[in-house]
Amino acid sequence: MGILAKIICTLKGHIYEETNQRPDGWGYIATWFVCNRCGHEKVVTKREDEA
Repeated sequence: MGILAKIICTLKGHIYEETNQRPDGWGYIATWFVCNRCGHEKVVTKREDEA
């Protein structure tokens, strides 16, 4: 993705799609999100007992 997509995401916000989810072995579940427009990746962790 190009520079223009990154500028648009900076102004309008990212459009994330969940790509992967797995436990990390320390009591957390890691979920990966990737932006459809610019490819920005974000990882969110959550406690297994809260999920």
